[in-house]
Amino acid sequence: MNDNNLPVVHQNSNLVLAKTKSLITIADKILQGSKNLVIDDGWMQRLWDWADENKIPDLVFDNNICEWIGLPRDKEKLLTLTKLNLSGNNLTELPKEIGNLTNLTKLELDYNKLTELPKEIGNLINLTHLSFCKNDLTELPKELFSLTNLTKLWLDDNNNLTKLPKEIGNLTNLTVLGLGGNNLTEPPKELFNLTKLTELNLAGNNLSELPKEIGNLTNLTELWLNANYLTKLPKEISSLTNLTKLWLDDNFYLTELKELFNLTNLTHLDLGRNNLTELPQEICNLTNLIVFGLDYNNLTELPKEIGNLANLTHLSLSGNKFTELPQEICNLTNLTYLSIDRDIILTTEQKQWIEKNSIKKSFYESLLAFRNTKTT
Repeated sequence: MNDNNLPVVHQNSNLVLAKTKSLITIADKILQGSKNLVIDDGWMQRLWDWADENKIPDLVFDNNICEWIGLPRDKEKLLTLTKLNLSGNNLTELPKEIGNLTNLTKLELDYNKLTELPKEIGNLINLTHLSFCKNDLTELPKELFSLTNLTKLWLDDNNNLTKLPKEIGNLTNLTVLGLGGNNLTEPPKELFNLTKLTELNLAGNNLSELPKEIGNLTNLTELWLNANYLTKLPKEISSLTNLTKLWLDDNFYLTELKELFNLTNLTHLDLGRNNLTELPQEICNLTNLIVFGLDYNNLTELPKEIGNLANLTHLSLSGNKFTELPQEICNLTNLTYLSIDRDIILTTEQKQWIEKNSIKKSFYESLLAFRNTKTT
């Protein structure tokens, strides 16, 4: 015992030396590991080389679209980048290094020539907005569907995209999904588990029917189903009572509408260029309609209940088989555009109604203007 009554521990000097060497070795490994974590900046140079090869500019503000475009050539800006817009650069490939930009919340790659996406896209876990419109994608990597923070995903106009994996049902935070202008024949049922969706675009595909599960999407406010091959609608579509805009034009074989008359919040409804032979009187239920397209069907008469749609501002009736309008049409005091055939016989009262309300009576132009509102 020493003077302080503490025990004295005697250690073999060789043992002390061995322990010291062991600690030094462990410290070296830790330091070497930490170096390895930060050293590989080579991916940035590879990304910049790719950008140079594809003539992608440095980050610059585009006054035409009021948005920053291009890829920053500065390390700090690159590592902190949250929005990346590389649209319209004729890109044929996307390097895997894109997956290192993990602070991105918005990525836009529209109007390119991409045929595939690197699996590293799944590393961008902070993405909320992702857009690949107007490319040549044929399939989607499963890693894409691990991006569960996505709220908006646009994949429109990839003409070679014929199917979607069931994993799309993993993107449960999606509110907007664009799948228009592809070649989908049957969307997976898992798509209809995305119950937070408020906007869904399935226009311009090869759909001949809709699954009953579409009735699950009760938060939808806008639904694009135009330019498909639908012959009828499932009764479950009547559950979508929050819909305000529904596009069903250019389904040449669509003949029945009875499922729609529950959708009393509709403000925009386009049924043009179908094969409708009658318009049921239940149309009077849709009293919130502002824009209504019925052109180029096979209607032989217009029901008098059309006069109940007092909020209408646009009405397209050209290309049908009736030669007169019901007198009740004069109740549409908010109408500003009316598209009709030249051989429609108007009564004196109807002529006065058109003149009094300064209605622009055209024979197709107003329909085009009306349809252009879908994309704005």
